[in-house]
Amino acid sequence: VCGVKCAEIDIQEANMYAWHSTLHTAEDRNGLGAGIGGGGAGWNGPRTWDESEYGPEGRCIDTSKPVDVAVSFPMDSEGVLRAMVVKLSQKGSPCPLELNLGGYKGMKDVSEALEAGMTPIVSYWNSGNMMWLDGEGMDHHGPCHKDRPNQCADELHFSNFAVEDYEPPQEEVVTDVEEPGPAFDGASVWQGPAAAS
Repeated sequence: VCGVKCAEIDIQEANMYAWHSTLHTAEDRNGLGAGIGGGGAGWNGPRTWDESEYGPEGRCIDTSKPVDVAVSFPMDSEGVLRAMVVKLSQKGSPCPLELNLGGYKGMKDVSEALEAGMTPIVSYWNSGNMMWLDGEGMDHHGPCHKDRPNQCADELHFSNFAVEDYEPPQEEVVTDVEEPGPAFDGASVWQGPAAAS
């Protein structure tokens, strides 16, 4: 960013047609990303979702309407980031969209940068040079065939930000152990109790 190499957590790089969430170390320009859109000659951006799910009149996220975004950063027992989980939902939508960016080779470096203090990125893009974000890519499955910045919304509202501790769900503890059922004799039938005649 701005010519300085650093670790990044991009929660949202988006417009009406594309969404990227990405983790980067200082030395890994591409990082680990997910979402929809982007690409160029010889490469594709993320294809986690498609245009029918995310975009104007999308069946899951219609970008012409307000979208709720929830992000969590679960950690392991050593305090290392396990993942960045991003969930998009919308009032009246039958299908929230979720991204789970886990298993990144640079997770320890991203964790150290997060611990040192960083600003996660939330951005909304509108420009004449956006094919990296919303272009069709090598597979021609990205949402935009050419840049049309005048088709993006003129304004955007971010609201209701909250920062909370993440409490993982408690594991269920089984206390009652049932008696084992009938034994299987290795044949094709169960040897259970004899049926009453």
